[in-house]
Amino acid sequence: MREQMSLANRIQKLVESGNVKLGQVATDALGVSGLQMLRALAAGETNPDKMSSMARGRLKRKQKELKRALSGQLTEAQRWVLSQLLDQYDRVKEAIAKVEQKSERR
Repeated sequence: MREQMSLANRIQKLVESGNVKLGQVATDALGVSGLQMLRALAAGETNPDKMSSMARGRLKRKQKELKRALSGQLTEAQRWVLSQLLDQYDRVKEAIAKVEQKSERR
């Protein structure tokens, strides 16, 4: 769990260094919508309209704020690091889910 939190903080700091303020709009920047937007950023997407349209649930009501929050720019190096951090985050998340499943079975 500590590793997951550490990765979440690193991801947040990285995107904020590119002036992407997703965490200020989304309650959970690494929730379903947030992860989809972050993956789009890592893949090179720069259109805030396109990324904000990925919002789901309650976040969908914050389109205007999302567009502003996603209008920053990441360098190619930042996008690469972001993709690596997101991959690590996914692996840690999967490991935690496996441990929780084993725990529930017992």
